[in-house]
Order: sequence, then structure tokens, then C-alpha cells
Amino acid sequence: MMINSLSEVGVRVKRIGIIGGGASGLMAAISASEAGAKVTVFEHNNECGRKIKATGNGKCNLTNTFLRSSAYHSSSDKDLNRYFGQFDQEDALMFFRKSGLMMYEKDTYVYPLCNQAYVVRDILLHRCRENGVKILTDHTVNDISLKDSVYTVCANGTGYEFDRVIMACGSYAGINDNDRIDSNDDGYSLSYHLGHSIVKVRPSLVPVNCSDDFCKKLKGVRMNAKVTLTLDDAPAAEEYGEVQFTDYGISGIVVFQLSRYIAMEKERNKLLILDLMPDMSEEELKNFLHFRDITGIYMTAGDFLMGMFNKAVNEVLLDIMKIDPEADHESELSQRLDELASLIKGFTMHPTSVKSYPHAQCCCGGVSLDEIDDSCESLINDGLYYCGEIIDVDGICGGYNLQWAWTTGYIAGRAAASEP
Repeated sequence: MMINSLSEVGVRVKRIGIIGGGASGLMAAISASEAGAKVTVFEHNNECGRKIKATGNGKCNLTNTFLRSSAYHSSSDKDLNRYFGQFDQEDALMFFRKSGLMMYEKDTYVYPLCNQAYVVRDILLHRCRENGVKILTDHTVNDISLKDSVYTVCANGTGYEFDRVIMACGSYAGINDNDRIDSNDDGYSLSYHLGHSIVKVRPSLVPVNCSDDFCKKLKGVRMNAKVTLTLDDAPAAEEYGEVQFTDYGISGIVVFQLSRYIAMEKERNKLLILDLMPDMSEEELKNFLHFRDITGIYMTAGDFLMGMFNKAVNEVLLDIMKIDPEADHESELSQRLDELASLIKGFTMHPTSVKSYPHAQCCCGGVSLDEIDDSCESLINDGLYYCGEIIDVDGICGGYNLQWAWTTGYIAGRAAASEP
């Protein structure tokens, strides 16, 4: 096998190989090259930053001005402020301002002023070109070895020597099965063979499949609700906001936030309990229904629910109660208003699984954070660094996962170029 040495004659600079040309990999390349390193990026696809272009529905939610460690999940108890203290959302905003990107904030979410995600990707690539970063697209890394403090990265039949390697391989999220790297060559496998522990990887921030027969009837309905996830009948997590009913189950940001628990807790009994009128207590709702019953002129059970919810929701509620919509209102529904109130406040769905990786915005699991120090260097191998989605850290919706990419990419690049 041919070895392609990247050392400069007469100048001893750090040679850094970065595996992955996504958000964290490009940030690491910029950070390392600005610190004086000679950087090469290996990207499996025919272009870098594919997933950046798709993030935020093509608008790219860059970061969140309300950055907090509680917005993240990990199997590790390590305080993530040890990383954000080195490069936080203000540092990210300053980085992009200096790069020429104009931005705006909406409810703590930050977007490019042009609302075009590809511009963020193009700016990162422009900074890389300015700094002389070498980018090798259509290059799949299938082996990384260490000997005498030199890493050899094998890609497309060629070996490349580096003083430092940064793993920025990303996760399976948002990638079609046909485009995924073979599991023997992906970042998790490479890391495992380098001695790292891999926390079980699952899709996260993803729609949820449910077994309920009424799903097809509710397809396309959107409404605000408070959604509580229970595990073995005990409340585990709760979110409030818009939910979207689908023919296979349920979706929307609220559901995305809960999906990681459904993905991770496969063996436990899971329920999604929706409060369809979260702004009323159950007692207030009962009083409202009884007042509506007394004061309104309703001929049928279907008439009684008219104007309260989407017609499809009304039909499903009555169907669950086994009441014919055309039945006489007073003889049927009027006698069961307290039961209707309880159903509205506790509309139950039965999740079976989450949608697959191509539908996910990120993944939970990955390389254990407990095996990575505060400079993003491996505690297993000197000179090996990690950044971005490959690490067992996943954030909620709202720009948090991209901020993790910016933070760890910057730290890894700077440390790899600067540490002796």
C-alpha cells in the first residue's frame, strides 16, 4: 500500500486528518488550520456538509441563545459546561459574523437572514479554502492505525500519515440506507477497533409509530397538546406544543423531544398521554361541558362536539366512547360528560417504535463521553480527538445539536493543533 506523507520539508507542523466533512468536521478543520496545522478532511460523500443543507427544514437553525446543559442527554454524568465554557453560543455567533453571515433571532432560535441553510455550508467551505485545508470527497476511511505516535488513515486504497486524527464522522441520522457507510467502516466501528466503548445507538428527534386503529382517521390533523410519556405507568417526560397526527402514529417537535426515550426503552411498557385541552383543568373542562350541555341546542352527539376540535378528532372521541355521532345527544353523550372530559384530558396512544434513521434529526448513543477529556481528546489513544454527533451527546430541537458540533469541533481542532 502506498503511503502519502503530508509533512512539509523543513517545517514541522502538525499534520491533522479529520474523518468527516460535516458541521463539526468543517469547524474542526477551520480551528486547526487557523492554529497553524496542515489539515486534510476525508468525506465519504461527493460533497461536504450535506446534512447542514437540510437542517432546520432548509433554513438552518444555527444555535440557540438560551444555551443550557439541561437541553442535552448523555449516558455520562459529565457536566457539558466544561465544553461550552470554551466555546458557547456567543462564540459561535461571533464566528459566523466574522465569516460574513447575517443572522436573525426568533424565540431564541438563530437562523441565517437569507433562510438558506446551504449558505452556512458554503461559508464553512470558504473558510477552509482560505486556510488551505485539503478536502478529499468520495473518500471512505476503512482503517485507522497508530504506530510510533503516527496515525495511518487508509482511504480508497491509500494510506495517509498524520500526527493527530479527529473523528467527526457524524451519526446515522438523516441518511438513507443506500448512502450509509458499511457498518464495518463507519465511525462507530472505527472507534470500537481503536478501543472505545460505544453506547447503543438509536434514532432520536424522530416521529413515533403507534398501534392505535384511529391513526389513519387522524392523519393530517395538527393541534396543541400537552404530551406525557409514561414508562411502566410512571410519568417519564412531558412536553407541550403542536402535535401532528399521521397515518402511522404521531409527529411534531413535541413528539421528537420524547422519541429518544421510546427508542432507548424498548423493553418497557410505553404510553403517550395527550391532554387535548391543556389550558383547562379537568374540573374546569367538566364544568364547561355541563354548561354547554345545558345552554346549547344539540340534536346529536356529533352536534355537541362541533366547534371544539377538528371534525376527525370529534369522530375518534365518540368512536372510543362507542357512541354513534347520529345518536340522540341527550340520551347518549349527555349522561357521560365526565367520561368525555377524562378522555379529552387523557387521550392515550400506544407507541410501538420510532421511525428509522433516515427520518431522524440526530441519534442518541455513540462514543462514550466518559472516554473523552475536556479538550475532546481520547482517553484511550493520545492524539485521537472526537467532535459532533459521533459522541454520546444529543440535544433537543432548537439548534442545540449544531451548537454541540460547533463547540466540540472548535475545541478538538484547536487542541489537536496546539497540544504537544
